[in-house]
Amino acid sequence: MNLRDETIEQVFRTATGDVCQRLREAILKGELKPGARLVRRTLAKQFGVSHIPVTEALIKLEQDGLVESAPMFGARVKAVTLEKIREEQELREAIECHCARLCAQKMTPEKLVRLRRMASQVDRLMAKEADPASWEGMNLHLEFHLEVARQSEVPLLVREMQRIGFIGLMRASWINATEFYKMPSDWHEILVDALASGKVSTAEAVMRKHVRFGIAHLLNAARKIAA
Repeated sequence: MNLRDETIEQVFRTATGDVCQRLREAILKGELKPGARLVRRTLAKQFGVSHIPVTEALIKLEQDGLVESAPMFGARVKAVTLEKIREEQELREAIECHCARLCAQKMTPEKLVRLRRMASQVDRLMAKEADPASWEGMNLHLEFHLEVARQSEVPLLVREMQRIGFIGLMRASWINATEFYKMPSDWHEILVDALASGKVSTAEAVMRKHVRFGIAHLLNAARKIAA
């Protein structure tokens, strides 16, 4: 590969990343609704790029669980059904509970400091000192749960948690950010206490309760919109 080829490849890589990020934010913020068609030609014109970066971005977003494609139809924002929410949240529960067990086993003072700081920030947002439905708040909430996965020190679990996390964030944006549920003011700090206990059964039990609380909200909110 010569210098010119490397430059062209870099341009495509940069363009793909930019398109991917802009589409991801539009989906997660609810600007692109579940089921919305993603026409390559339209997107290429909108972003001022060729079809190649758009195609590569859609493939990445499909891997993230935000986009789906079908023959004769093309790509669209992943559709939402109650059954899909149940299935995805069942998978999330399994991943997060196992991550909690591993996190409790591998906890260190440095890891604990980071988790406590993040938990405190999330809880302040959820207590409505700031808008819990804000883009910042939803990102911070997602990052907290991803950090628990990272502390499991199992990269595959982290990748799967990230994929499920993106889906959950999309659901929260789509369903109705104004209907975020009330929770204890120290909801995430309670979870960190369980992880810091070093008791894997306690960490798993508290995480399971935590995740199921969120699942119940998502299903109830989705039913209201579907009614």
